Amino acid sequence: MTSPKNPGPRSLSVDVLERSNTRLVGKSYALAYAHAAIARRASPPDGVVVVDADTLVDATFFRVIGEDLARGVQAIQVYYRAGTGDTELVRLRRLALLLVHRARPLGYGRLGIGSGLKGNGMAFSWGASAVAMAPGRGLTEDAAATLALAANGIPVLFEPRTSVAGFMAPGYQNARTQDSRWETGRHLLIPSALATAFRLVLRGNWRQAIPCLEVASLPLSLLIVLAGLGAAPPIVGIGSPALALLASGSLVSYVTLGLGAGRPCREDLKALRTAPWFLAHKLRIHAGIVVRRPSGVWQRTSRG
Repeated sequence: MTSPKNPGPRSLSVDVLERSNTRLVGKSYALAYAHAAIARRASPPDGVVVVDADTLVDATFFRVIGEDLARGVQAIQVYYRAGTGDTELVRLRRLALLLVHRARPLGYGRLGIGSGLKGNGMAFSWGASAVAMAPGRGLTEDAAATLALAANGIPVLFEPRTSVAGFMAPGYQNARTQDSRWETGRHLLIPSALATAFRLVLRGNWRQAIPCLEVASLPLSLLIVLAGLGAAPPIVGIGSPALALLASGSLVSYVTLGLGAGRPCREDLKALRTAPWFLAHKLRIHAGIVVRRPSGVWQRTSRG
């Protein structure tokens, strides 16, 4: 929407593509539409950057991305963090994204393993963009693109030197749509992710298989719940106490070391006291996916 104070990008000589389709709805179709429009130009660009509209981009973003593309990197994912907000839910998101979008990819990088795409703050060489932005990627185009790039032997570089900050729903009512879309999309991709990982392992490319297995893995919230449930039987003498301790200890060490390395602010750490409510929210999301067959229909998150 434009106004006298915000006249819109066209006034700044920015090319704007408009798409209207009530049947093929969602970000994946919009990206494919934009890619096709750019491909029709006489001189396509050297690279493509994907940033959501409700995102704050770090001042070093384009310089760092340009350096990576110039040295031949084909696919890049920068640190995608939660934007500003002082609700307990947004603070928990900041902690979660610090772990999943920064600590984990940094660990992968130390092991020589590529990262997965996170949907915001992504960049591709022109050739790789045709693979990543193919039409019909579903609800989680980033996860689907991760599988497609891995299948084509294109690793994703995690770039920690810069970042983007995206909108996070401030309350649980708004977050329900956002989380349902994310988790449903990943649920629908599990068979494809496992099949892709299996084929890559058979070809001896286990490093490319790891991001595919991450797409098929359970979210951290569910792993915490399962670890808690798994610790209950050994307490009453059923099962293996050592195995339960190992499962719980691995999660505790991952969260503790990841947050310690990320150095979150004290106010964000205080939000951990509301983690049980967040876990209950995620359990309701996953229970809904199990009970109701996922439709795969994209829904916009309310900004209220």
